[in-house]
Amino acid sequence: MGRQNHTIIGFMFFSLGLLLLSYFCGCSKENNIADDKIIATVNDQYIVLDDFVKRLELTPLQGANKTNRKQKALDIWIDEHLVSHWAQQNKIDENPGFIETLELINKRALIRELFYHEVRELIKPDSVELHEAFIQSLFRNDVVGLYTENQTIVDEWKELINSNYSFSKILQKWGNDSQVRIDSASFHWGDGAVPVLIDKAAYSIEPGEYSDIIKLPQGHGLLFVKNRVQDKFLTQDQIPLKQQEVLTVLKARMETIRANEYVKNLMAGKQVTTKAEGVSELIRVLQPDVKGTTINELLISFSQDTSLSLNTEIDRLDLPVIVTPDFTWSIRETIKILHQYNFPHQESNEQSLIKNIVRLLKNAVRDEYLYRKALELDLNKSLAAQKDYGLWKRYLLYRKGVSTFIANVDPDNRRKVLTAWLNSLRKDAEIRVNNQLLNSVNYTGIQMLTFWNDNSSLQLAVPPLIDFRNNESE
Repeated sequence: MGRQNHTIIGFMFFSLGLLLLSYFCGCSKENNIADDKIIATVNDQYIVLDDFVKRLELTPLQGANKTNRKQKALDIWIDEHLVSHWAQQNKIDENPGFIETLELINKRALIRELFYHEVRELIKPDSVELHEAFIQSLFRNDVVGLYTENQTIVDEWKELINSNYSFSKILQKWGNDSQVRIDSASFHWGDGAVPVLIDKAAYSIEPGEYSDIIKLPQGHGLLFVKNRVQDKFLTQDQIPLKQQEVLTVLKARMETIRANEYVKNLMAGKQVTTKAEGVSELIRVLQPDVKGTTINELLISFSQDTSLSLNTEIDRLDLPVIVTPDFTWSIRETIKILHQYNFPHQESNEQSLIKNIVRLLKNAVRDEYLYRKALELDLNKSLAAQKDYGLWKRYLLYRKGVSTFIANVDPDNRRKVLTAWLNSLRKDAEIRVNNQLLNSVNYTGIQMLTFWNDNSSLQLAVPPLIDFRNNESE
């Protein structure tokens, strides 16, 4: 389709950071558009190239591969725009519980901006690292891996490794064990086809060798490199582009490490105390109602003008739960934090409930200090942070809109009904896609970037792309 003329009328930011998106003239529904910065328009909103690439880079997509990943990501993004608009029309964003959640979203937007300001902009891989990674990116690795979450099996692997068993013998011994998973993979350095830990291990050994035990977020692995061959040959014009791609991946891999160091230094010397009496009273408030429901459902049902428990005196809700050198959280404030963080556990056991709440509060204290540091640096004035807030708000409206729409739908029919509804929203919308630009998008495949991760709190760089057409809503 030929190149169409259009005019960008302009844009501005709301005080909450929502972006007013550009208007284009005279186009029919589902038409192609042509522009070097606009991937698509959805009614009066646009999806720009930089935002699309960033989110595509950092978001895992179930059931998507490199060939269909871009189109699937765009389809989800279009649904997100349409459903979030529907949610706003139905005033879902005015719900008190949703407003409380937005307070946390705003805090985390500033924390991400702090990360960019204090960590990302200072990361500069040295020339040796860059050259080594560039060379590795030209070679394809063919590997076989054994994976298990059983520590006894891991210990036996270690004994076999120390006894110089060959990988083939280890594979023969454990290949049919129900607690061992066998995977084969072919990948290049930094292409996102395998987790970073597997990528690093593979390039640290020679073909025909196997790795030491690799500790993974879930379980352990043992990797054997079958073959490594150069299958990418670049022209002089292609080399700078590939070097820039490699630099992007290297920086992303360094970011999590540096961010964790930053948090550790920020929290150094800050004595955080959990008050036993306050925690005990908090549990007493929650526990009579916690069986059979989630903490979040329980907290949403609480109103500010009623007692949280008939057995609890109002003034005892002011007992401190968390005490730091700079702030104190009472039972009241702790309940609000549990609500904001959507505390997900169903716990009838008191000790388990205490353990999970204390772990969450530890992360919340960390976030509070990061947020205060961001305010100290005036990052609340950043337009990038305001835009980030708007992106996450739209994502949450998308999730809330879907859950609201299907709330009274028979669970057995939810997928069918939801898909039909999404199709009807799309049918009534004015959607234009720049297919030429979409097809030209390149990405490195760095997925699910996190700033700091202690296995209980992932700080994502961008909202995940969730396909409700293929997955039932929770």
